Amino acid sequence: IYGKGSTAIPGSDQGWVYGAFDLSAFISANTAVRLISNFAYGDYYDNIYLDNIRLTFDGPPVPLPPNTYLETLNVQPVWDLGYDGSGVTVAVIDSGVARDPDFSLVLGDPVGERVILQHGFNQYAASANDAYGHGTHVAGIIAGNGGKSGGFYQGVAPGVNLIGLRVCDDYGMAYESDTVEALQWVYDNKDLYNIRVVNLSINSTQESSYHDSPLTAAAEILWFNGVVVVVSSGNWDTSGLNPANAAPANDPYLITVGAVNENGTPDRGDDYFADFTAFTDYTTDGLYKPDILAPGKDIRSVLSAGSWWRNDYPERLIGGQYFRISGTSMATPMVSGAVALLLQAEPHLTPDQVKYRLMATAPTLYLGNPTNGMPYPYLDVYALLTTPTTEVANSEYTP
Repeated sequence: IYGKGSTAIPGSDQGWVYGAFDLSAFISANTAVRLISNFAYGDYYDNIYLDNIRLTFDGPPVPLPPNTYLETLNVQPVWDLGYDGSGVTVAVIDSGVARDPDFSLVLGDPVGERVILQHGFNQYAASANDAYGHGTHVAGIIAGNGGKSGGFYQGVAPGVNLIGLRVCDDYGMAYESDTVEALQWVYDNKDLYNIRVVNLSINSTQESSYHDSPLTAAAEILWFNGVVVVVSSGNWDTSGLNPANAAPANDPYLITVGAVNENGTPDRGDDYFADFTAFTDYTTDGLYKPDILAPGKDIRSVLSAGSWWRNDYPERLIGGQYFRISGTSMATPMVSGAVALLLQAEPHLTPDQVKYRLMATAPTLYLGNPTNGMPYPYLDVYALLTTPTTEVANSEYTP
């Protein structure tokens, strides 16, 4: 605030002083602040300049709504055994992964060093960063350490490294050709970065046999070369498409994940099959999908700063830095994180051994009545890590 004859604060602009005003007594939901100059008529300095304004609010913190999936899936006992996914790299093929503080090496660091690489494949994307929001949310479920929430919102494997491979445009749309190119990139670089898991929370819009899909073919090549590929079964929509009968969910080798509604509690006893989860008794090729279930309803995870989701869904924001959404896309990274934990503990396991272990150690959840409903394995991370077996899945299929 300028005042004639006033003494400038050392280090400030000459002739200017700082002013602080306590507006606490006047604060309401729509407080307006108006500044009026009262300099003499004709005064050359009849101006007010505002610079470096900082508003502070000392009200009580708003409690963060909790996730319950870590308790539901029995993850903490695995952390207590010393496993957090360290040394394992997961490639997230999606809308990109932001270098968010929740992907830091040390809780509280401002830089997401565990996002070791970002690479773009979509020609309409200006950068490899996540401008949509989906990929970062997925990555947070896999590997977030809760850096911006004091450790409150953590992912399943908060020590893994991430590679963000962006195939989506700013609105979440992707071409199959770009996704295949990303899978090829993983094949070419898997040994360099120790990529053991690929997360594909995306689905084709065309039902087909897995034999006819270049997307499933590319994913299978990774599978046969030691990379576990985890995919979403997809969500029902009004178009009549069944995503579980489309690539990559319809592939017999890959791990296809459906979603569970936790009913707002960590008690597995009240959980049920999420009504948006796409499933099928038999795909075009006579397959039963999804292979395994994980929570997918109202999942809170990392929000990519400046993303489309932030601007278009403000009602879903949590503390301005996290985001709530449902879908099989959210269930899939829980399985990817669990696989990363398993491969940290037993790095020699093949993808077929991992798939067998996942399904064999998971208790059953039924779609419908337990007497005559469809049974699905429901992920249990502690049982996965503590039930040793090297039996293999997929032995009945021919590539």
